[in-house]
Amino acid sequence: MREGAQGVDLRAKPTPDSAGGKKGGGAARDLSRGIDPGFLTQLSSATGPEAEGWPTQATRSPPTRVVPHKIVVNHPYHRMLFDCKTYALDHKAVVYTRRHAYTLGRRKKEVALSFGVHDEWDGSPPAKVLQFLHKFAKACDANDISEGEAFYILQDFTKEPLTSEVMMVMPTRRAGNPGEVTSHLKLINWMIRRHVDEASVATVVDTLNVAV
Repeated sequence: MREGAQGVDLRAKPTPDSAGGKKGGGAARDLSRGIDPGFLTQLSSATGPEAEGWPTQATRSPPTRVVPHKIVVNHPYHRMLFDCKTYALDHKAVVYTRRHAYTLGRRKKEVALSFGVHDEWDGSPPAKVLQFLHKFAKACDANDISEGEAFYILQDFTKEPLTSEVMMVMPTRRAGNPGEVTSHLKLINWMIRRHVDEASVATVVDTLNVAV
């Protein structure tokens, strides 16, 4: 060993800049493990090189409003009754965020006052589904409820056994289950298909005509 070299660590030491970069990168990796990819995040307001390695505000395209295919009927008079767009809301936004979920309880109470606190429907008689959907849409419009909110509110205006049936087709954390519906209009379409057919509607119409 040469004189003067004893006790000196000859291994290269990181510069302050490189050490800071390594530390920052590790911190970003550690923080990213706790980020829920399903929600938009913004952990730093830094821009340019200072923001490198940090999660930034993601740009996500808004959900698209999809109208299901019309139910085929024989009589032209019944087309509007079986069309889910007949029961669509004035507020057609389908976005549903944490902010909507936070206020959903209060919004349900507002709709209940317009709908009728004790007017929930249990699925019987089946042809009443059309009257139920029309009344629900009217109550939502009176309180400026969007279709994104109504999708999660409708089930609260049903009674058993209908409530369990609706819950079975609502989205779960593991999306893509068979028979699952993903929007308010699709839920309405499902309810019409399940609870009423053209023959039963024709019977009700004939009964009303005789009564008149």
